[in-house]
Amino acid sequence: MFLPQKMDKILIISLDEYKSRIIKYFHEKGVMQVASTDLNKDFPLELSKDIHSLLVKIERIFETFSLVREEKTKKEQIKNFLGEYLTYREEERQKFPEFRKFLVEHSGEINGIYKRVEDLSAKISKDKEKIEYLQSEYELLSKIEFDIDLRYLGRDKFIFICIGKLKKDIEDEEIVLYKKEDYVFVISPIDKIDKVLRNVDIIEIKKTGTPKENLEKIEKEIEDLKKEICNYEEEIKKIKNKKEKLFKAYHEILNIEKERADIPTRFGRTGKTMVITGYLPKEEVSTVNRDINDLTKGHCHIELLGGDDPPVKLSNPKVIRPFEMLVEMFGTPKYSEIDPTFILAPVYILFYAIMLGDVFYGVLQTIFAFLLYRGIGKKSKGMRDFSYILLACGIATIIAGAIMGSYFGDIFKYGGYKIPSLLNPLENPMSLLKLALIIGIIHLNVGITLGLIKNVMNKSYKSVLFENISWYFTQIGGGILIGTFFQWFLFSKTVINMGIVFALIGVSLIVYDKKGLSFFDFTGFLGDWLSYARILALALATSGIAMTVNIVARMVYGLPIIGIILAFLVFVGGQFFNFVLEALGSFVHSLRLHYVEFFSKFYESGGKKFVPFRMERKLTEVIE
Repeated sequence: MFLPQKMDKILIISLDEYKSRIIKYFHEKGVMQVASTDLNKDFPLELSKDIHSLLVKIERIFETFSLVREEKTKKEQIKNFLGEYLTYREEERQKFPEFRKFLVEHSGEINGIYKRVEDLSAKISKDKEKIEYLQSEYELLSKIEFDIDLRYLGRDKFIFICIGKLKKDIEDEEIVLYKKEDYVFVISPIDKIDKVLRNVDIIEIKKTGTPKENLEKIEKEIEDLKKEICNYEEEIKKIKNKKEKLFKAYHEILNIEKERADIPTRFGRTGKTMVITGYLPKEEVSTVNRDINDLTKGHCHIELLGGDDPPVKLSNPKVIRPFEMLVEMFGTPKYSEIDPTFILAPVYILFYAIMLGDVFYGVLQTIFAFLLYRGIGKKSKGMRDFSYILLACGIATIIAGAIMGSYFGDIFKYGGYKIPSLLNPLENPMSLLKLALIIGIIHLNVGITLGLIKNVMNKSYKSVLFENISWYFTQIGGGILIGTFFQWFLFSKTVINMGIVFALIGVSLIVYDKKGLSFFDFTGFLGDWLSYARILALALATSGIAMTVNIVARMVYGLPIIGIILAFLVFVGGQFFNFVLEALGSFVHSLRLHYVEFFSKFYESGGKKFVPFRMERKLTEVIE
C-alpha cells in the first residue's frame, strides 16, 4: 500500500514448439509485461499477415458503418445516452472455435461483406463527386440569363460565339455584345477572335439547349443521384443492423490473435529455442514457474534477473484503488517511491465534501455516480474508477452538508423550518477558515514527513536535515512566537525561549541550504498554507449562490399568472447550474491542493507503469 508492488525480472528459455502455448498462457493470465531482448529477434507467428489483413477490412467496414448513421431526434439521442452511459446490459458471449478453424469458417464471410461494403462506399463516393460537379455547373448556368441554345457556342468558318465575363470594353462595330448582369454574350467574326480572347474571360460550356432547360436537367440528375445514394446507404444500414454485432465479435477475436501474433517480435531466438524476458509481480513468480514447467513438460529454463528499473504496479486496498487514477494523472510513482494514494483518497474526499457541502447536491451526485457506475462503468475501467470517486465524494458531501446545515442552500427556511448546523460557512466563516488552515498545516506536514521517509529510504541524510527536519523546527518555533505575539496562546518563559531556539535552528538550516533563495522558500511555504483557504472560498460560493437562487425564485414567485412557473424554472435551473459549477470547482481545487501544495513536499513521479501482456475478452468465448 505504501510502496508499489515488488517486481521481478524473469528469463524464460524454451523450445520453439511450445511458443504458442506459452504466449496463450501469459495472454490469458495477464501477469507479465514482456520486455524486448537483445538477442536475435524472433518473427511474428505465421498467421500474422492474415490477421492484419482481416482486421484492416473489419475496421474499414466499421468506418463505413459510422458514415451512414441514422439521424436521430433529440429525444432519441438522450435515450441512447442514458442507455449507453447510465444502464448496462451484459451481452451474451458468442461462441467460436479455435482460431485456425475460425479463419476457415469466417474469413470468407468477412471478405465478402468487406467487398460489398467497399463497392457500395465507392459508388456513394462516385455519385457524390458527380453531384459536386453538377452543382458547380448549376451554379454557373443559373447566372447566365441568355435565352439561347448552348449548342451554338464555339466557332465555325465565319463567326465565333461565346459567353463570358468582360474584362475590358471592346470598341468594334463588327463584334456584337449583349450584357446581362456580370456576363456578356459575344458574336464576333472569326478574324476578330484574338480581340475577343484578350478582353473576355470565356466560359467553356459543353451543353445543348437553353440554360433554363439545362438547369432543369441538372436538378433532375442531382435528385436521381441523391436517391441512388440513399438506396446504397440503406443497403449499408441493413448490413450494419444484421452484421455489426457479429463483426464486433470477429474484431475482438482477431485483435486478441493479433497481439499473440505480434508479441514474438519482442522475443529472442537461438536455433530451435526462444528467449522471453519480462517483469511480473514477485508473488506470481512461483506460480508462473510451476505453470511454465507443466506446459513445456520441463523443457524450459527459468531464472530471475537483476538489473534495470522495473515498471510500477500500484498495490492498494480495493476500497481506495480507484483513486490511483488521480495519482497517475499527475504521474506514476517511481519504483522505489512512496505511493501517495493511501493519503490522497481520504483527504481528497474530505476536501471535496467541505467545498461542495450541500445535502441535496450530494444526493444528486450520488445518484448520478451510482447510475454511471452501474452503466458505462461496467464496460470501462476508467469510467468505473471515476464514477466510484464521484460516488464516495457524493456520500461524503451529504454528511458534510448536514453538518453545515445546507439543503439547496437555505431552502427549508421558506417552509418555516429551522435546520440546525454545526458549522455554517455563511454564519460562521472564521470557524471554517480556522478548520481549513488546521487541515492545511496537518496536510503539509504529512507531506514533509513522507518526504523525510523517502529521503531516509534513499539514504539522503542531508536532505532529511535541510528539507524536512528544518521545517519542523521552523514551524514549532514560529508557531510559539507568533501565538505569543498575537496573544493567541499563553506560554511560559521556558516554552517561549524554546520557541526562539527552535525558530533560529530551523531558519538557519534553511538559509544555509538555500542561501539567498531561502526567502522564496519561506514565502512559498506560507503561500502553500494559505492556499487551503480555498476550502472556505468554495464552501461560501456553494452556499451563497444556492441562497441567491432561492431569493430570486422567491421574488418571481409573487408575479401574477407566470410566477409559479417562473419560480420553478429559476429554482431548478439555478440550483442545477450551481451544482454542476461547484462540483467541477470542488473536483479541480481538491486536486490542486494535492498536486501543487502536497505533492511538492515529497512526490517526484516519473515511473514506468506496469503494462501486462493481457487479453481483453468481453464479447466472445472460444470452444476448445
